[in-house]
Amino acid sequence: MECYFLCTLKKGSIKIEKILKWISVSVFITCSFALVEFAARNLFPSLLSVFNLLGIDTVLKYDALYFEVYQRSRAFMTESGHYAMFVNAFLPISLYYIYRYKGIAAFLIYFIICSLGYLVSFSAGAFASLAAAFLAAFLFYTIEKHSKKSILLFSTALIFVMIVFYYIKDISFFQGIMEKVLFVNDSGRLWRWQFSLDSFLNADFFQMIFGRGLGFLSYTYSTGSTNWFIEATVETGLLGIITIILILLISIKRILQMKYEFKYFIFIGITAMIIQYNLISDYWYPWIWTTIALSSYFRYLEKKAGEEK
Repeated sequence: MECYFLCTLKKGSIKIEKILKWISVSVFITCSFALVEFAARNLFPSLLSVFNLLGIDTVLKYDALYFEVYQRSRAFMTESGHYAMFVNAFLPISLYYIYRYKGIAAFLIYFIICSLGYLVSFSAGAFASLAAAFLAAFLFYTIEKHSKKSILLFSTALIFVMIVFYYIKDISFFQGIMEKVLFVNDSGRLWRWQFSLDSFLNADFFQMIFGRGLGFLSYTYSTGSTNWFIEATVETGLLGIITIILILLISIKRILQMKYEFKYFIFIGITAMIIQYNLISDYWYPWIWTTIALSSYFRYLEKKAGEEK
């Protein structure tokens, strides 16, 4: 629904600030709810009665554990990783908006609440995706600015990440996350990827080009591939996966061509989602499509402003 709405924006003149405002509000509400959910599951079980009143019975049935102790938050999503992907998509641009328009005090409060809400998802894939996306954005920023200072900062940030990665790997609390990142605990993903790729390799020529049809993997194996790109290759064929890749590349190019200073924050969001979609196959979530539509609208506003000068 969001994409259909955003695609009609060209008929009007909705300000960028208003769009970013409501994105930041949605992120804040979701992360705040995730914190309440985490407290209810792990610290104050009596609060679960509130979820009953709200009719959120799936929260009570959800038992994904981290470190076999803490129940992971998933806010309004079906899984913790999916919730973390939503935050990856829109938290970077929301932080920009709060800092730019609401001041440092509001930014600090917003950052603390949303970061804590994000962390209780304990989504290793999301954390790694966001870190990689941030480094990629920093690299593009460094290249664009041609600044020795930026190159030094990028190198320092990369070294810092590697040092942190090295030292936290032996801390028991972080072992669950590290095992996921290093695929020591793959949650059955490698097995799913294998039978999905076998389905493609064993297909006939027509099926390789046009795919075996949407829902083939879930119907045949009672589970998906948990990898959007593998799933798209099997179900929509080479024609489908090439189309998807082209759409994503064109969208990233459009974002990087923007003159707006917040383009790198949008880039972080879409890049983190693309990376995390190697671990998730639920392509019907609107977040990546909303980001693509937003980037198209922002580029339209830039061109319109240029023509009016």
